[in-house]
Amino acid sequence: MLFNKMFQLTLSALIVGASVGFAVTHITVVDEIAALNAEIAAEKDALAVESEVLENKIFSEWRATVTGNILSLDEKNITVDSESNKGSQVIVYLSPDTHYRDARNAPSPAQTRQLQDLKVGDRIAVLVMFIDGKPVANAVTIEPKLSTL
Repeated sequence: MLFNKMFQLTLSALIVGASVGFAVTHITVVDEIAALNAEIAAEKDALAVESEVLENKIFSEWRATVTGNILSLDEKNITVDSESNKGSQVIVYLSPDTHYRDARNAPSPAQTRQLQDLKVGDRIAVLVMFIDGKPVANAVTIEPKLSTL
């Protein structure tokens, strides 16, 4: 009889422990989901145009321009420190159709360049097309550095 009582107490403790463990894990997951949703909402709020508008299939394309210094780049995208919205970083995706030009020798005509000619710190102007809500570079122009007075 003592054995049965011990067995029942042990079984009850295991059930209560498992229930508490599940509840704590579930609460943690719910908190993480809420934090991710808040982060996504903040990113959408930072867009100049509402993401619902950019992703609307009725519109085939949107255009914008971003000017600033290159913070990072690779064969897939360029991260630009926006001049028009200080402290904001913009990631622009590259495509095989992206054109590159160098306008640093103005007033001479801009020269055709390649992605490999760009480097971190270059000041660029990017003509961006929003395709299915994704900012894709149509043309990247290397601009002269702004003079600091």
